[in-house]
Amino acid sequence: MLTLPQLIEKLAPDTTVRVALPVVDSGEKLRLTGVYHPEEEERFTIVFPLDTLPVERIDKNRKCAINVNVEGQTYLLLADILEIKDKRTMRLIGREVVVPDQTREYFRVDVTTPVAAASIIPEELADDDSAWRITGETIDVSGNGLLAVFNKPIEDKGPVRIELVLPQAKPEIVHALAHIVRTTKVNDDTYHIAFHFDELSTEDQDKIVATCFGIQRRNLRLKVRVRDSE
Repeated sequence: MLTLPQLIEKLAPDTTVRVALPVVDSGEKLRLTGVYHPEEEERFTIVFPLDTLPVERIDKNRKCAINVNVEGQTYLLLADILEIKDKRTMRLIGREVVVPDQTREYFRVDVTTPVAAASIIPEELADDDSAWRITGETIDVSGNGLLAVFNKPIEDKGPVRIELVLPQAKPEIVHALAHIVRTTKVNDDTYHIAFHFDELSTEDQDKIVATCFGIQRRNLRLKVRVRDSE
């Protein structure tokens, strides 16, 4: 595992990185893609696309997590925010390096796509009012779970059936059994619900991961757009 100074040294200028920013009065993280520019020692700047940085929502007193890939290994670089210069530029200082558990945690991508959550027992087989189904949209997706927004909470504490539409040229639906990791009430008709997949076929997991890689590749083109706009 690389130390913090080693990681900073190996991170090349203009590297595209994924940043999870802490949000004021919320346990959720705002995930953005930006371009890394080194400064002195552990200090660096990240430049985001024009007007995408919601300055007023960012909690500058909490650490942010930066997902980087160095020599084929994924690291999380935890950093303190030194300054938010404008709506596209942030200065930070690295504090700690973490290696995610690759057997448990796949990288996440921000993507909005339809998703449905439902009870284990299908409605046609239920003998009471225990069957339910709600639809929403994802906020981010990974090979082992997703975060989605719904207009009401899920009261069922048991396993949940998930139907996820993969955003491809030819959309495809994958199915999984999952459990709820957390529920965050945003307002009376907006709830952010995080799910962890418990049962997912290898084929469907491969499809999700392949879709995430495709979205990540499109995000990499951001580097060129950010440079060209400077």
